[in-house]
Amino acid sequence: MSDWQPIETAPKDGTLILLSAERRPWLVNSFKAKFDEGSGRWLREFGKDDWAPFSGTPRNWMPLPPPPKDIQG
Repeated sequence: MSDWQPIETAPKDGTLILLSAERRPWLVNSFKAKFDEGSGRWLREFGKDDWAPFSGTPRNWMPLPPPPKDIQG
């Protein structure tokens, strides 16, 4: 797995990534996210195939890890 990278280097082509954001100085959340070119905003996964605008300030990103070997195709 890759290390966390600066948000400025995140892919903006709709690739799914893990997105980390500081909500409060003591709390950091990570979300499955993608960039929406149409709105120019980050979207976070809200449920299966359901996306919502990301309300925090993204700080870092990393590629999604591969699924467990026992459930890969």
